[in-house]
Amino acid sequence: MPRVVLALLAFAAALERPLGVDGVVPARGYVARRPALPAWQLQRRRGSSSPLLCAAGPAAQSKTSAARRPRLLLGALVLIYVSNQWCRALPASLVRFGSDGSAHEFMNVALELDEVQYGLLSSYAFTALYSVASLAAGAACDIFARAPVLVAASALWSGAAALQGCASSYPQLLASRAVLGVSQAFCSPAAYPLIGEAFSKDSRGRANAVYSSGLYIGYALASLSALANRRIGWRAMSLLTAAFSLLASATLAAVAATSRRATINRSPPQSPPLPSPLQRRRRQHQQPPQPPQPQLPPQPPSPPSLLPPAAAAGAVASLGRVCATRSASLLLLASTVRSFCGYAVGAWSVPFFRQCHPEHASQFALANGAFIAIGGTVSTIAGGWPSADGAPRAARAGSLLCIPLWLGALQSRAFAPALGCLLLAYLAGECWFGPFTSALQGALPQDVWGSAQGLVNALQIVSNGSPLLIGALMRRGVPLRSMLTVLIPTSHAVSAALFLAASRARREEERRAAR
Repeated sequence: MPRVVLALLAFAAALERPLGVDGVVPARGYVARRPALPAWQLQRRRGSSSPLLCAAGPAAQSKTSAARRPRLLLGALVLIYVSNQWCRALPASLVRFGSDGSAHEFMNVALELDEVQYGLLSSYAFTALYSVASLAAGAACDIFARAPVLVAASALWSGAAALQGCASSYPQLLASRAVLGVSQAFCSPAAYPLIGEAFSKDSRGRANAVYSSGLYIGYALASLSALANRRIGWRAMSLLTAAFSLLASATLAAVAATSRRATINRSPPQSPPLPSPLQRRRRQHQQPPQPPQPQLPPQPPSPPSLLPPAAAAGAVASLGRVCATRSASLLLLASTVRSFCGYAVGAWSVPFFRQCHPEHASQFALANGAFIAIGGTVSTIAGGWPSADGAPRAARAGSLLCIPLWLGALQSRAFAPALGCLLLAYLAGECWFGPFTSALQGALPQDVWGSAQGLVNALQIVSNGSPLLIGALMRRGVPLRSMLTVLIPTSHAVSAALFLAASRARREEERRAAR
């Protein structure tokens, strides 16, 4: 008789919690009528876009999708970076000093800007809030989901580009550049950690280099904009960059949503088995009675803040960990010096060639855009290829090679030799950022990558002073050719020495860790 009772109880428990597919216990209220079909068969019935993958089963389909997702993410991030740099570098193609121009074509003529105002617009109007916001952006990208943060930021700098196209005064231009700086501060702290998580250590340097190529494509589009704004005007050109940025933001949002759905479908949460009535009664008898909990007084609400106090303290600690690593500090200093040169080139190379070779302005705009797109992209991808170990040898060699090439481009009185030296300078010198990023990530733990990249952006408040410095010296009568001849080669030499010191410091840290 007891055996019969036990058998009935077991049968009742089985009826109360029926088994689903593969022995997984479904939620309460589920009635198992027939086993569910596997996901790959359901996709096959609904009509898959790849019949071969469906016929191969879920393993091949999952493997192919997993291999494709990092490349799709990288492509969307490249679009984001292209729009970032296009919006940032566009003002250099919308101004012309030293000669007459139309208000339809040139922004400085329409709004009556002088060299100092343009230098401020290209430097601290953007960098002041960009550098301050980069510290908070790095901490936010280490705490919150990075892809949604980047989507929102790119949509915001699209609005800033549209505001530039609608500006009717210099303060409105300053406001648009300030909004652009705050929003673009979130780009690198979100993008580089996303790449670091999606790619392995061996392929991370190449992925960072491919992403960095968006910088040169964006600058090339900004240079080619000098040809387009002759027909459509500088205002329509600004609105065009805003539309492109909005399209890039929508692309990243779609790729991120697809990756999130794939992650959920790949590892679905399984509910634990529900206990039978007999097991529930046994657990109730086995649990000791809980003592009554004392009633605590209600806590006052905490004041609102951008980050919680614990998160703010963690952000400060992350910045301290970055600065305490000697190799990382040297890399940050080398990046600051190298960017000091890069911002001077980006802001004043186009006005320099227009001033020194006015009869070849159209040819230079076309050639410079092609040189930046081809030379810069080839250089940065080639520099990122051997950088899996994080040693930026390519950055040192490229900086040293750039010194004579830039001297030739700046001192040549003929247009064709100057263009040839300029192309070789782009090929030699723009290979540093992929190795730099890989070296910085290799010197630091993964949980502070966003803070480190935010610190890189924050230090640009120093490096972005070069356009304003050149504009102020031009107003005092110093020739533009002389300033660029001194500033660019000196910056390349100092950055090469700092990259060498960072490599030696990194080897010493690895030897200490191996002991």
